[in-house]
Amino acid sequence: MLSPAVVPLVAPSRYLLLVLSLAVAQLSVSCSGDEERKPIDGGGEPLTTGVLTDSAYAAQYFVADSNCQEKNGGPILTGKGIGVSFYNFYQRTTCQSQSDSDTCNDGEVVNSPEHLRICPSEKSFPRNSVEGVGRAALANIGTANRYYDSIPTSSSTLPNSGLLVLPRIETVYKDSNKTSVTVDNLAYAPDFRGMPTFVIYPKGAKSVREGRWVNVNFWEVPWAIAHEFGHHVFLNHSGVSGNTSGVFKDLPLYRSGLGIVAGEERQITNDDLLVAVNEGFADMFAYYTLGGDPGVTSALDCFQNSRDTGSATFADGTEKILSVDVLSAFTANRTLSSPSTCQSPSFQEVHTIGAIIAYGVDQVFQASLPTTQSLNTEREKGRMLLIWAQKIGRVYSTLGADNSGGKNNLSKLILEAMKSAAPNGTMSSAGCQAVRKHFPAFATTWFRGDLTCQQ
Repeated sequence: MLSPAVVPLVAPSRYLLLVLSLAVAQLSVSCSGDEERKPIDGGGEPLTTGVLTDSAYAAQYFVADSNCQEKNGGPILTGKGIGVSFYNFYQRTTCQSQSDSDTCNDGEVVNSPEHLRICPSEKSFPRNSVEGVGRAALANIGTANRYYDSIPTSSSTLPNSGLLVLPRIETVYKDSNKTSVTVDNLAYAPDFRGMPTFVIYPKGAKSVREGRWVNVNFWEVPWAIAHEFGHHVFLNHSGVSGNTSGVFKDLPLYRSGLGIVAGEERQITNDDLLVAVNEGFADMFAYYTLGGDPGVTSALDCFQNSRDTGSATFADGTEKILSVDVLSAFTANRTLSSPSTCQSPSFQEVHTIGAIIAYGVDQVFQASLPTTQSLNTEREKGRMLLIWAQKIGRVYSTLGADNSGGKNNLSKLILEAMKSAAPNGTMSSAGCQAVRKHFPAFATTWFRGDLTCQQ
């Protein structure tokens, strides 16, 4: 996910996809790397014509079997973890000013979603067809779901989700005569048409022109889909959902701190802290889904080491350590200068903080594993991960105002991961070393109260 903000599209209708920024800065409309801007020229057509085409898209997306869709002649695309699939959704928001989100309306549904059908089920489909995209995403969701089922403490009642394929989410800016459409992303929406839903956005032309993700579609990357499934697991095990006031309703795969204007006022809320932890949780879940082997994000520009839970550093070599300086940057009341490249971390961006949390917690989990018995490491770490989510759900509801700017409340949320690794509060020597190394901003406080080390 690529920039500071996207306009929240909130309206009474549940047909509206709630798209909310994951940036920690104050919500504002600004140029987004996961949005491609073009002059308004009437070029973008919804799938009601059978084709989704726009100068912003890297490919022309199309319905391969229009007869099946038009006549409702086949079964709706479903599979493990997915109870229903949709396509052909088109939503538009109009803003009077590109620089002021308060001038934006609530959004309108230009075209309501339709069921995505497959007939016959054994037919193969082109890569850029709606059916092909849906099937590829469905296969990767199934992989993540099967890993979840393998965790000893998984729930047999984890609800099925919806799958929304290639929606056109459009924002029109009247003052600049420009339109943006959301591209280059996956997202998890806890409530779309009354159910949790995985959202598969089109691939963007600008990214390809700039050399990013040239031969990669996010929905074809198992790690990327598993990350979004991790949000689904977090929601259902923590109980903390979009019903909580201010918690983001749409959690995208990627955003970057590039393009942020330094010096603007900002305030970290408990919701921002929750999102950062949620992102770390989802990165860990994806990492475990694929066997816990470093390198699972190596094919993805801007992800690479940075979002790889098995990597001790970001792509530019910066260590993933939640130091006092990093924590101060994240909770600062003014925006800081953004990095010049996505290879470098922006410590005011929730995915960056989530990546640091993910690496540190995984190291603590690893150090806490018994060395004298045979076990499946990823399943055991998954068990601790689910316990952490449950503990977060209980603690989050008790968080009040934080006069430290968010530092104390973030400490409380991460501490629950330490307790998941040490149920009785006593950590092994290796676990204590991992805590002190990776969470130096909090370790001293934790060991004065909630945690002790084995003698």
